[in-house]
This record gives sequence, C-alpha cells and structure tokens, in this order.
Amino acid sequence: MTWLSFGPRTEHPGALRADILPIADVVADIRSLQFADASCDGVECYHVLEHLLPDEAVQAVGELYRVLKPGGELLVAVPDMAACALTLLKGDLAVLRNIYSPHPEPAQQHRWGYTVATLAILLAMAGFVDLEEQPHSPQDPHEIRMRARKP
Repeated sequence: MTWLSFGPRTEHPGALRADILPIADVVADIRSLQFADASCDGVECYHVLEHLLPDEAVQAVGELYRVLKPGGELLVAVPDMAACALTLLKGDLAVLRNIYSPHPEPAQQHRWGYTVATLAILLAMAGFVDLEEQPHSPQDPHEIRMRARKP
C-alpha cells in the first residue's frame, strides 16, 4: 500500500480510501487500524479529527503514526477554530454550522476543534516531526492544513 486516505477527498490518485462508514474502499476505524506497522508511504487525513473527542484523536494520530513507514508523510486538515471565531466576531453566524456540525449521523458531528498550535501539539505528541502549516484550500478559508513526517 502506498497511500491511505481518510476523509471526504483524496489528493493522491490510487490511495486506498478508508472510512468508518461503508462509503470507501475499506471500512476502518481510524482509532484502531487493521493495517500492518509501517505499511504506508503516506496518509491523508482530511476533516476527520474534529469528529473525535480529544482522547480518541490521540489514539487516531498514534495509529496513523504506527502505519506510516519511517520517513512517511502525514497530510492533515481540520477546521480552524481561530478563523471560525474571527468570522463569527465579524457577524457571520453561518460559520456556527461549521463549528457545531448539526448532522443526524453521529459520525458526522464535530466533537472537538483545533487551532494551528493545538493541532501541532497533537501531532508532535504522537512523534511526528517537521510539522509545516500548508495553505488552506481555496474553497475553505476556515481550514488548517498541516504536513508532518514520521522520523
């Protein structure tokens, strides 16, 4: 396996898509992956961690670290709570839907929020190095994107 992808999109054609819901190539719980240690060159994790409680996110990032090969790359994106707060302070209440994500499916509801600093702490706690904030996608100014590497 070269790349493993969690979330609503992939930026690596041919990546194995995984999701807790049966909407991907493989059903997988990001907190307890069935993949072998050091089996992936890279992992994409786009808009997943905010759906987990903090202790679950620690488990998930630990699992992503475990399945990556040494030198492997993690690409992660989450909503940027600081950007959401600034938008909210400007009077745009629609951003509340991004923060609270009122979705009927529990797996789709947001349970936690991140800033650049708190996302970096989470990744560093798992052992990731060379953390580098990336530009957010043009479609989502309320997004943090970060690249990290397993030493």
